[in-house]
Amino acid sequence: MGEKPIKVLLIEDSVFATRHTQKMLAEANGSHIDVQLECAEQLSAGLKRLAEGGIDIVLLDLTLPDSHDLDTFTKVHTQAPQVPVVVLTGLGDEKLAVEAVRKGAQDYLVKGHIDSNLLKRSILYAIERKRVQEELRKSREHLGELVEERTEQLRKTNQQLRDEIAEHKKAQENLQEAYKRLEKQSMVLAQTEKMSAIGTLVAGTAHELNNPMMGILNFTAHCIKHTSEEDRRYTVLQDIEHEAKRCTKIVQNLLTFSHTEQDDDKAYQKESLAEILGRVLRLLSYRIEKQRILVTQHIAEDTPKIWMKPNSVQQLILNLTTNTLDALEGSEKKELNVDIGREGEYVRMTIADTGCGISEDSLKSIFVPFFTTKPVGQGTGLGLSVSQGIVKTHGGKITCQSEPGVGTKFTILLPIERSRQDEEANTRNRRRFSDKKIVCAGT
Repeated sequence: MGEKPIKVLLIEDSVFATRHTQKMLAEANGSHIDVQLECAEQLSAGLKRLAEGGIDIVLLDLTLPDSHDLDTFTKVHTQAPQVPVVVLTGLGDEKLAVEAVRKGAQDYLVKGHIDSNLLKRSILYAIERKRVQEELRKSREHLGELVEERTEQLRKTNQQLRDEIAEHKKAQENLQEAYKRLEKQSMVLAQTEKMSAIGTLVAGTAHELNNPMMGILNFTAHCIKHTSEEDRRYTVLQDIEHEAKRCTKIVQNLLTFSHTEQDDDKAYQKESLAEILGRVLRLLSYRIEKQRILVTQHIAEDTPKIWMKPNSVQQLILNLTTNTLDALEGSEKKELNVDIGREGEYVRMTIADTGCGISEDSLKSIFVPFFTTKPVGQGTGLGLSVSQGIVKTHGGKITCQSEPGVGTKFTILLPIERSRQDEEANTRNRRRFSDKKIVCAGT
């Protein structure tokens, strides 16, 4: 942004939220970004300030004393359509925030889950994306004017006119396709930024817990060594050691899940699907025990290891297993069955439950992004969409069978070896992104 400061208008009626935002922006000012914050407690005051001009971005709470829900965003967007808007929302209103993004908001942030780095990246990204959209709009307008001008000039020759129109039609199609790709890349980038922030938090917490847990284990081992087996405290010390080791294992699983994979051939490794399933079940062991769910596993002895991105496959199994646990919450019969075995050139994994099941109408849309049957605030509708994307990236297949009141079964097929076509497609993708050299603010 150069030396010019970024002027941010915060429309928020919560004094606590306003002070917290001011604090985060003050921290961001010390990291190569100059931000000037103006505040308004009501929508009317915010609209009046926007009319005066000079605002670079709006941070908007959808629930204000004089306006509520999507109507709040619509009024701001209508008043200043050229100014990017980032919606501030609580956990229970995340679905409403997603709808605002569909209607033109650049991003949304969940209150209480923001730090200065995430806020800075969201501001820079929103401004940059709005700038790109404006440039594309101007390009389309210019292209339209050019088409009209050239059409008038080429009326002399019918053949020339047809050729020119065809040329510009192709240019418009290419521009629309480029815009669609940019939107898709922007959504992926925004999600990656948020997941990166969560991963950093998880990794830091796990590292902090690891040291005291190792201390507990060492002290316990020392006490066991110097305590007689006949001493009534001996079994208590053994219990402490067992539980401390279980906590250490959970910390290790958290570190594993927070690891970020490279997007190249080096990210693929030969791993056992059964071992990854085991890590996921250990990570969810507390919830499984709390819900009193009977988990059965059948792993065929001849099941080979497969080429995979381990972290992605962990996320796939975690998404499906978490959905299963959700479906079993209200069921009288609580059973989860996992079956893994070879099927030709694939390894097949089925995850079946005795949960509430999915209706026939909903079953058609379960892999559609943002589709969810859960109550507002309890799901984003992205878990199964992301899972399907992971399976397709590995060249596999995923299907679902379900009957309301009986249960649901997901079947996943993952190829044992990477095909030559997959490797060539991966190489083309790397080259394409390398040639474009896309630079996004805040990364």
